Amino acid sequence: MDFKNAFNEIRRDVLLHAVRESIPDFFSFFHRTYGIPSSIFYGTTPIPSVTGLQQGDPCGPALFALVVQPIVE
Repeated sequence: MDFKNAFNEIRRDVLLHAVRESIPDFFSFFHRTYGIPSSIFYGTTPIPSVTGLQQGDPCGPALFALVVQPIVE
């Protein structure tokens, strides 16, 4: 894993699976947040955002930790 860019490397399907397994009460919320790609625009050109945690998400560090916890263990 490229830890310099680690937050952008998280696969969202893996993230949602980790949330469902570890904190199922919050799955619905995070599925709405990360379940459907959002669009980032470069001028008028849309670029789908399909991986990584969303910039500015206050839950981002906790979600990152949840995903990498099995690697650390």
